[in-house]
Amino acid sequence: MTPLPAIKALKLRPFGGAALSIAVDLDAHRPGFVSYVLCASPLKRQAIFAALTVVEQEGGELLAARLSVAAPARCILSSHPKTMIAQALTLLRARKIVQAVFGEVPPGLLGMLSGLGDSPLPQQRFYHDIFDMFSNPAHRQRASALLQITGQIGPSYIEITRHLDPILIHRNILNRISLAQVDDVNTVLALIRSTVTTATDAALRQSIEQIDPKTRLETFFARWLKKMDRPMAAPDILADDPDLAVLTTGEAMVSLGRRFQNCLGSKAPFVATGRHAYVYWRHSPEAIAELHRLSNGQFVLADVHPVLNQRPDPATVAAVRNKLQSLGIPALETIDNELRGCAVLRLTGAFDIMIGPRFFEDIDEQLNELEREFSNAA
Repeated sequence: MTPLPAIKALKLRPFGGAALSIAVDLDAHRPGFVSYVLCASPLKRQAIFAALTVVEQEGGELLAARLSVAAPARCILSSHPKTMIAQALTLLRARKIVQAVFGEVPPGLLGMLSGLGDSPLPQQRFYHDIFDMFSNPAHRQRASALLQITGQIGPSYIEITRHLDPILIHRNILNRISLAQVDDVNTVLALIRSTVTTATDAALRQSIEQIDPKTRLETFFARWLKKMDRPMAAPDILADDPDLAVLTTGEAMVSLGRRFQNCLGSKAPFVATGRHAYVYWRHSPEAIAELHRLSNGQFVLADVHPVLNQRPDPATVAAVRNKLQSLGIPALETIDNELRGCAVLRLTGAFDIMIGPRFFEDIDEQLNELEREFSNAA
C-alpha cells in the first residue's frame, strides 16, 4: 500500500458538514485520509473539498476516472473508486486536483482557494460559482476584487460579489457592506445614476477607488446625492414663478441650508427619491416650504421653515399656504395642529431634525393632553 505523505507539522484544524461525512466514508477505504485532510494546508484542503462536491453530486466513479488520469499509475494501486479517490487526493498537488474537478485552472483560482480558510464552503455551488468567476472573462473584475480582499475570504464575499453592480465591485465597497445590504446598495446606486447627471460609470469608479479608509459608506452615497440635479418627482411650479422657487439640486439645497442655518442640505436623498420637495419663498421674511408627496403623486404642504427654524410668522405661513393652494397643492395640516402632530410622531419613535426648537415649547402640556385623549378613546 502506498503510504500517505508525511505531515511536516501536526496541526489539526477540524472541519464538518457534508465534506466530513464524505471524507469519513473515503477514510473507511483508505485509512488515514481524514487525518491527512485535518493537517493539510488551506489550499490543499479547499481543493479536496471542491473534489468532494463531485462525489456527492455525481458519484465516485466520475471523480475517480478524472483523478486517475492526473495521478501516476504507480500510485493508484486499487481499482475501487473510493480508494482511488482517497489515494489521488492525498498524493496530487492542489493544481492537479482542481484541474481534474473543473477541467482547467484559470489564473487566480488557486489564490482564491487558499484565501478561503480551513472550512469547506457551506454550499456546494460556491465552488462552481468561484470557478465561473475566474474562468469567464465577463467576470474578471469580480474575480480580481475577491483577490483584493484582505484576510480570509468568507462565503458572504462570494455572494456579494456575484450580485453587486459591477461598478461597485471594489475592495473599498466589499469591505464596507454585508450580504443583507447588497440589494439596498444596488438600489442606492441606481438612484444616484437616475438623479445625478455627473454620475457616469467613470466618475463613480474613480470616486470609489478614492474612498478614504475612514469614510463610511453612508457618507459616500450622501456626498453623491448632494450632487442631485434631476429629482424623480417635483411639484408643478414654474421656474419663473414670482413667489416660489423649487429646489431641484443638491447644490441649491446645501447653499440655502447654510443661509437658513438648518440641515436642508442633508435632505437631498428625500428630494432625489421624490418623497419630499422643498420650495423657497422669495419674499421677506424668507421661508422654506416643505412638501410631502402622497402615494397618488400629489404634493401637499407639510411645514414652513423660517431662518434658524424659529417660530414662523403667521402671515408668511398664510401667504405660502394660499399661494400653494392656488397651484393645487393643499396643506396637510394647519400650524395650530402642527405641535400635536409632532408629539404624536415622537411617541411613535419618529424624529425629523428639520423640526426646530419651536416644537419643544410646552411639550409636557401637549403630551399630557395627548395622553388624556388616548385614555378617553380607550
